[in-house]
Amino acid sequence: MIDRRTREWRRRRELIAVFTAALGDAVVSPILAAKIETAAELAVVAEMTRANFLAGAGATADDVVRCSNQAARAERALGIAARNSKPAKPSLDAYLSGNAAA
Repeated sequence: MIDRRTREWRRRRELIAVFTAALGDAVVSPILAAKIETAAELAVVAEMTRANFLAGAGATADDVVRCSNQAARAERALGIAARNSKPAKPSLDAYLSGNAAA
């Protein structure tokens, strides 16, 4: 049984809320909810591994890299970065024609 009073569980719950909010108006289906939970859990494991490495508690740099990469892949699979990216800049021609008209 997982103890829901731990710092890690609270961090997991926080990340689930952040990822869900970042998806915006997207309908969260059961499959997407599972992906969000997985991404949050992998992010927590990556954070724990990094903390153990920095504390000298048995984690290696390779462990940190592997966990961080897995967490990053899970977050990218949600498509959050694509949804929150900046709008495309106008082409040079469009920019110049817009300034010429002004």
